[in-house]
Amino acid sequence: MDVAYRIIHKAQKYKLPGANSFLADAPPGQFRRMLVRVPNKSGVGDPVLVFVRDSENWSFLATKGIGGYTSGEYIEIVYSEITEIDGFSSDNVPLNKRKLHSLSVSSGGRTVKFETSPGEDLFALWNLLRQISWPLRK
Repeated sequence: MDVAYRIIHKAQKYKLPGANSFLADAPPGQFRRMLVRVPNKSGVGDPVLVFVRDSENWSFLATKGIGGYTSGEYIEIVYSEITEIDGFSSDNVPLNKRKLHSLSVSSGGRTVKFETSPGEDLFALWNLLRQISWPLRK
């Protein structure tokens, strides 16, 4: 099964896209400029589903991995290289899960933060990332 199809199919189970997420092939007007910032030859493939916290902090699930911008800096990790996914707070202290706004994703000894809006979007991103990446690690 095509990875893009799997992402979209699983996203529908979480009632996505929602208020703070959208499909990359049909971005709302104000978000088109954001997607243009994704490098043309990114190592994570084509964006499929985008989660937005604000214009400088957003993440996307792509055909080969997860990418996004945190404080304006582009980051990406290929699904097959993910070793751990966890919630993240600004001081590394666990918060009320409804207030978390980013995921900590580990790969090859480095940990990066992927941003989204708190609550349901964060949990959807977390679950989708686990469901998409774990089978690809085998």
